[in-house]
Amino acid sequence: MRIFSNKRFFVKSLFLIFIFGAINTACTKYDEGPSLSLRSINKRITGTWIIDNILINSIPITEEQLNSQKNERLLIFPDNTGKSVYLIIQDEVIIDSLSIDFNWNLSEDKLIYREQRQLGDNLLDWTESKIIKLSNSEFWIQKVEETEMYVWIEEFRYKKIRN
Repeated sequence: MRIFSNKRFFVKSLFLIFIFGAINTACTKYDEGPSLSLRSINKRITGTWIIDNILINSIPITEEQLNSQKNERLLIFPDNTGKSVYLIIQDEVIIDSLSIDFNWNLSEDKLIYREQRQLGDNLLDWTESKIIKLSNSEFWIQKVEETEMYVWIEEFRYKKIRN
């Protein structure tokens, strides 16, 4: 009787592990993950982000180029608005800042991040970026520009500094 009970427990455990594994791999929405998240996409995307890395055609930009981008902050708010803030720093002190307001949304399948920047009273066209990774602390997007002559792929990897 005891052996039968252990076999039943083993079979149930194996079945649960199989089901969890299938669900876990099926839940991967973005190319780079995460494979499972308990926070909604909107809660993960809102917050204050800084550039962690930029790749152009899969090649990271130089450290010097990257450092010039680290003064930018991307603030994404829950009401589908945002602000791109560039800090002007002199001798490690913030002396001024420039900002551009924008609207944002996600495609219906939540795979595309859209942004419409505002310059003065003018709204620019919506730009679209494929979301590659969206975790609680990382937000990676990819912009592709194709012409007859070339394909230009920019990948922006953001790190969250504040919720």
